[in-house]
Amino acid sequence: MAKKSKTLEWPQNDQEQQGFTEDDGFVATLLKKVDENGDVESDDEESEVENLVKQKVDVIKVVSPELIYIKFLHLEEQERKLHKELQICYHKERELKASWEEKEDCVIPYNDYYVRGKILEKVEDKYKVNVYDKATELLLPKEEIYVYSNYFRKYPNIVYKSHLARIKPAGGDKWSLSSIEALERMFDKYKDIYATKSTR
Repeated sequence: MAKKSKTLEWPQNDQEQQGFTEDDGFVATLLKKVDENGDVESDDEESEVENLVKQKVDVIKVVSPELIYIKFLHLEEQERKLHKELQICYHKERELKASWEEKEDCVIPYNDYYVRGKILEKVEDKYKVNVYDKATELLLPKEEIYVYSNYFRKYPNIVYKSHLARIKPAGGDKWSLSSIEALERMFDKYKDIYATKSTR
C-alpha cells in the first residue's frame, strides 16, 4: 500500500492573472490533519513545520491526488464582497462581445448568480469557460458570456489548484478509482484541514 502524503501544493496568488494554469509554481506546502491522538513527526518534518504559516482550508473538489481544489478560509470576507459586488454590477448592466479569444476573462451566469470565468476554447458555436471560483467548466453560447470589468481584478483567486506531494500511484502511472474515493472519504472525515506555506 502506498505511503500517505501530508504535503499539498498550491500556486502563489497572482491578482493580475486570474484562473488556473498548469505551470503555476508555488511549492513547498504542507497538508496537515490534526486528530485527537496527534501525529509523531520526524526531525526533518519538525524543522520544516517551524518555518511554515498555517492556514485553514476547505477542500472544494477532489479529482485525484494530483488535482485537488481548495479554498482558503481567510479569504471568505473577500469572497462575500466579490460575490455581492458582481451581482450588483452585472444585474444592472452587461456587455456582450461578438467573439472571444482563449484566456480572456469574462463573467457568466451560474446557478442564478454571476461569477468570474476564463475562456478556454471555442467549441463550434459555443465557448468552454473555466469557472475558476467554482472549480468547474461550462460550455456556453456567446449570449451568456459578458465582458469582465477591470474593477474586479483587485480580487484574488478564491479557489486554487493543489495536489498531494511526495506521493505516487502504486503499480502504475494512474490513480485507481478506489484511491480517489479513499481520499474523498478522508477529507470528509477530517473537516479541519490546514495548508501551510513556507516563510523562507
